[in-house]
Amino acid sequence: MRKNIVYDMLILYQMIQNEVIFLELIIEKDRKRYYKTIENVFLFKDAERSFILDAVNDERSEWLRFKKGSELYCYHDFKNSLGIILKGRISVNKNRHDEGSVLINYLKSSDAFGGAAVFSKAEVYIASLKAESDCEILFMPRELLCDLFKKSNAVMMNYIAYLSDSLVFLNKRLDLFTSGGAEERVAEYIRINSITDENGCSVLPDFSFSRLADYLAIGRASLYRILNDFEKQGLIKKEGKKIYIKGEKYYEKNI
Repeated sequence: MRKNIVYDMLILYQMIQNEVIFLELIIEKDRKRYYKTIENVFLFKDAERSFILDAVNDERSEWLRFKKGSELYCYHDFKNSLGIILKGRISVNKNRHDEGSVLINYLKSSDAFGGAAVFSKAEVYIASLKAESDCEILFMPRELLCDLFKKSNAVMMNYIAYLSDSLVFLNKRLDLFTSGGAEERVAEYIRINSITDENGCSVLPDFSFSRLADYLAIGRASLYRILNDFEKQGLIKKEGKKIYIKGEKYYEKNI
């Protein structure tokens, strides 16, 4: 028990030195509430519960609470750890050379981040991560993950699949930002994210206009104007927070 206390104090000192704002370490008795969330994380798909609990309660794991507005990772300050979100919401942003930043994604409970940095030798991280609400995070460092991979091929394959899915996601983002201007980015986003509903209609699922504007790096007024133009042209139909693609006319214009 004393060893764990000393270890937690060392983590606390390290975080203060790095000027990361957080509330406190998550003590052992508060961790149990998150076991179900952790079981649903990609890493532990099909893993035995006893294996999962041993992994997350390993003394090398870090359980931390962050305040809203905290910068969890930045380009020159990050961990070689997989971060698992137990509670809260995190934005992933890419800084622009001129000013501001581009929203890459929002992450929520049971999502993970930092996977690409775990085994990388790069000294610069690929993005900055900001707590959009009070967050509780489980960090699993490289050494611990290596041990888990040795014990379970399934866990290792889950990690590889996660990295592959991340590459697919990033390629979709590249497709958006190489599509041209704001109108082209909106059109491409609708095209690659639409799904077929139970009635056989192509639809963009519920979304927030403000988040979509941030995601596409355009102003909200511009987004509203573009969508209204698409609707006037008969390409889409807006219903609440859903957008229906009207048959082949949309694809003929945008593919």
